Amino acid sequence: IISGRLVTKELEALSRLLTNAKSPYTAVLGGSKISDRLEAIDTLIANGKANKVLVTGVLASVFLKATKNVNGSLNLDNEKKLTEKAYNLIKSYPTTFEIPIDVAIDNNGIKRVLSVSDVYNLNDIRDIGPKTIQAYSDIIKKSGTVYMSGPPGMFEKEQFKNGTEELLRSLSTTLANTIVSGGHLTAALEQYNIKDWIDHVSTSGGALIQYLAGKELPLINTLVESCKRYKNDEYRN
Repeated sequence: IISGRLVTKELEALSRLLTNAKSPYTAVLGGSKISDRLEAIDTLIANGKANKVLVTGVLASVFLKATKNVNGSLNLDNEKKLTEKAYNLIKSYPTTFEIPIDVAIDNNGIKRVLSVSDVYNLNDIRDIGPKTIQAYSDIIKKSGTVYMSGPPGMFEKEQFKNGTEELLRSLSTTLANTIVSGGHLTAALEQYNIKDWIDHVSTSGGALIQYLAGKELPLINTLVESCKRYKNDEYRN
């Protein structure tokens, strides 16, 4: 019951926010759940809910490999399939995607900022670089609605927190409608003391992006059916 109430409360908040949503729509997507992210991206764009997609995190590494900017293996399940999906998305929507131009890597415990063309091993990447942060922040500031899900980098480590912190701060100061989802980003917002400056914060992560993309979610369908049954029982009594 409590879970159902929480979901209902979240949907009501999202409904109010999305009623006033305005374009251009920007999705800032990172994290490590690559398959879910790629599926959501396709639907977001097709449904007109993402005019720009700013890729970060491990997702960005998949896109870097897809564009042949960086070689090497990511040690992901179905890596070839995921890379092909990313390549096809870029080919289908050539003006939609923004991919990192520089990154921060872990070089034997020392942070180094490199142009993506100078990265030797994709698995060394820990964060997006300052030029990418600036470019992404500029797009966020010009957006009408921004969704952000998944951290851009390994923000738990002080030297690799810049991407996550700076992009969240850009969201907190923009005039756009802002939605942040996922437990990691929720924790980061609290850590940086800017949670109250985001229009809607959800711990649901990928499920929220799927919902924004227009996907049917089993839990919501179950709640709808339960509501119908409850009303029918109420009328019968």
